[in-house]
Amino acid sequence: LTPNLRSVSQDHANNERICTLIWNRLEHLLPPSVSNRDAILVRYRALNIVSLSEAIQLQKYCFITHRKRVQPVSCTLLNSLNFAASEWMATARISDNTCDALDCVVDSALLTRLLGFTPDEARVCFS
Repeated sequence: LTPNLRSVSQDHANNERICTLIWNRLEHLLPPSVSNRDAILVRYRALNIVSLSEAIQLQKYCFITHRKRVQPVSCTLLNSLNFAASEWMATARISDNTCDALDCVVDSALLTRLLGFTPDEARVCFS
């Protein structure tokens, strides 16, 4: 797969534009206590979500593994969910509007939180 990359500044501008469009469509639905668009943008930026193209660009300069928080538009599980050595194992293909697709390993701790039980607890159930 060859991702379609854009520059990081375009990604930030695109995220800002999307936030503005969402705000303009939903502003009248929000309670009066949420009246400041900038406060919402500040909270969104505090989540440290990066686009897939930005994560790929940052990966080019790294010699060790880094974790980034991304918000994919689509996600497809590439293989069945398995467990080995007290760890969940899953691979997913994710994409957003900045990248065609990226294959990634899903964190075992995330899968434990989503499923509600550990691989050891699953092993006991299937034994």
